[in-house]
Amino acid sequence: MPEHRSRQIFLYLLIGGATALVYVAVCVSLVRAGVPTGLASVAGYLLVVPPAYLGQKIFTFHSPALHRIALPKYLALQTTGNIAGYFLSERLVLAGTPAWAAFSAVAIMVAGTNFLAMKYWAFRAHA
Repeated sequence: MPEHRSRQIFLYLLIGGATALVYVAVCVSLVRAGVPTGLASVAGYLLVVPPAYLGQKIFTFHSPALHRIALPKYLALQTTGNIAGYFLSERLVLAGTPAWAAFSAVAIMVAGTNFLAMKYWAFRAHA
């Protein structure tokens, strides 16, 4: 694997992993405080999206794309992930999965699907 690609994947996983840890911690805390699971998922995403966007755009993809172009695309990806996260986390918890495991599964799902979409769509310079 070329060094550039390895570094890009490492940074993506580092930024995404830190984001996922904060997301899971926030969501679990909110659920313990009595917030419904689906709403906790939405709140967790809303908190982590801004720093995740800047980190991925600047450090991972070194994207020169204008914010007015890249940000709406990134938000579309996050909105899709948020909707999927809402329903998936609700279903997993209703099936008896612990909240931490449900939120972790959501975080992994979103991270796994977003790398290529960010690289080839949201942060493309000529997009």
